[in-house]
Amino acid sequence: MRPRGPTHWLLDQRTGWRTATRDQVSDHGDLRVASTHAVGTWTGLVLDSRIDQCAWDRVELDFSGMPAQSVVTVETASFHQPPWQIGEGDWTRSGHHHAPNDLAAHTVDWPVRSAPGRYLAVRLRLSRPSGGTLAIHAMRVHYPKATWLDFLPAVFRADDESRDLLERFFGALGGAWDPTIARIRDLPASFDLGAVPGGVPMRFLASWFGIALATGPTAAPETVQYERERRMLQAGVAAMRIRGTPAALRILLIALLTNLTGVDIGRTHFPVLLEGKPAVGGWFILGRPDRAVLCGPTQLWGAEAVGRLRIGTYSQVGKAKLIGVGDPAKDAAAVMTTGHHFRVYLPAAWLKIEGVRDAVRALIDAERPATASYELCAVSGRVVVGAQSTVGVDTIVSAPPLPAATTN
Repeated sequence: MRPRGPTHWLLDQRTGWRTATRDQVSDHGDLRVASTHAVGTWTGLVLDSRIDQCAWDRVELDFSGMPAQSVVTVETASFHQPPWQIGEGDWTRSGHHHAPNDLAAHTVDWPVRSAPGRYLAVRLRLSRPSGGTLAIHAMRVHYPKATWLDFLPAVFRADDESRDLLERFFGALGGAWDPTIARIRDLPASFDLGAVPGGVPMRFLASWFGIALATGPTAAPETVQYERERRMLQAGVAAMRIRGTPAALRILLIALLTNLTGVDIGRTHFPVLLEGKPAVGGWFILGRPDRAVLCGPTQLWGAEAVGRLRIGTYSQVGKAKLIGVGDPAKDAAAVMTTGHHFRVYLPAAWLKIEGVRDAVRALIDAERPATASYELCAVSGRVVVGAQSTVGVDTIVSAPPLPAATTN
């Protein structure tokens, strides 16, 4: 099948070296010169581009090690039809790589200098110093060639010498531009919450939105760490659109608790957020026969709902509070507006994990409205009628607690 765009042949240990002949070169793993010789030659099978008059681009070699004074020469031969045999005159030298010093893993490429053709063969001549180990980890043969010459009028390709000179000139410029072009091409992924690479790029994107990537235990593997950071980033951006609402706080708490506890919080009904203060004292409550009778021991409003110290009106020691903000005449309206106070219910087992309670409080303090107060309620694994029995809020059905150990 004819390729629709630039591609390459990959030759290595996993895909197979496609060896045609080898002379004092081992192809078991990396290509290496035999330990008993200093020079070796490797020739690959003929590669088929399935493109007539294919202009092959370049040969790229990945070295896993190259000692000083090593030399690698790359030669290619191209054909229009599958060759029966390749003569010495068919080979065209692409280039050679000379290592003056010991080089670690690195990559080098050379342009294919042979004429266009559907088929291509590659030959490597390897030379190493005594006692050194020259190893080629992989080879990639890129095709078809796409150069800036394609954008010029045909007159610039009229003769082979002019075409060859311009292709080499543009190829040198393209080598400097390729990293920049690749970075521009991949730039949209850096702004995609699901595609941005983990690590520095993800943290940099989070800093734009002012999102703290709380990831939990630092001993987690790198891939798990990146998954936790991405979860916090996605939750933070989603919450920004509805910031200041219970839904936004719940989104952030789910992401944070999933990272800190390792529990899939999204599959539970926690955290539960309720607006308003809990009923205390003898307040009027509809649906309760003992608390919904007017002219009885119930009240719709009382100074203790706020607890503001007011001399002569509400000043009992131990109950009155020094609250000096706001108009006392508006206390009733402030309390009856549920948005000024809310409660967050979480299982007590989660809050007992080291660092979870502090992290949850820090998140709530950062996200709650400045005028709202809150309570963090730890829910034990039990149901107590009349005290802890609100379905979907503070009820957790679990095994009964073990009896306390007794001592004689």
